Amino acid sequence: MVLDLPWPQIRAVLAALGPREAARLLLGVRADRVAVLLEHIAPAMLPAVLAHLTVPQIAELVPLVPMQAAVRVVTHLPPDVSAHLLLMLPTQHRAVLQQVLPAPATIGPEGGYRSQAEQAVRRATGTVSVVDPRGGVLATEVFGRPIQVLVRDRPGSTFGAGDLQAAIGATDWRHVAGLLVLTNAPVDPGLPAALREARQHGYRVEAVHWQDERDDGALKRILVRLVA
Repeated sequence: MVLDLPWPQIRAVLAALGPREAARLLLGVRADRVAVLLEHIAPAMLPAVLAHLTVPQIAELVPLVPMQAAVRVVTHLPPDVSAHLLLMLPTQHRAVLQQVLPAPATIGPEGGYRSQAEQAVRRATGTVSVVDPRGGVLATEVFGRPIQVLVRDRPGSTFGAGDLQAAIGATDWRHVAGLLVLTNAPVDPGLPAALREARQHGYRVEAVHWQDERDDGALKRILVRLVA
């Protein structure tokens, strides 16, 4: 029914349904229409949609779409998830994708950016738990209030308004008092305005450019500001 709508309305309907329902549509749509549905999912919404799918589910969808769409899917996944996905794909698909995808980031001896970010949150709050290691989702508390932390390891790209909207859409706000995005990506100049707009709509959300321990002070200040 969604795909039978006029094309300008399809993206609006998908946005209104939200990432969880859009992911369900991807799983339920006919195999020959997966690529069409995927094309109508906005780039800013795609990471949140993929976060609602397991790696085996994504691996079943990738061979059903053209190479350009497959590259789009893989590049919107966190690096460790995309690496896991490639291992699950048929050899022929994996070989072709590996030729066109950028080289994966090297994981350092201490477990990479996500592990370092988790340690930073633990230093700042005293406690942290991993909710979804695939999606880089952590949980912590600040002054007794539950905070969700999304870790975004994207050093080669900027973090902007679209990424913020995707993070907000991927958060279950029934169970958290606030959302903190921790990223090593340079912050887009338009992000502060997007943060203000999100807060005006009732979302307690902050974003921090965190690289290493030198940024711990900024992290602590923003966590306090998040629940103030």
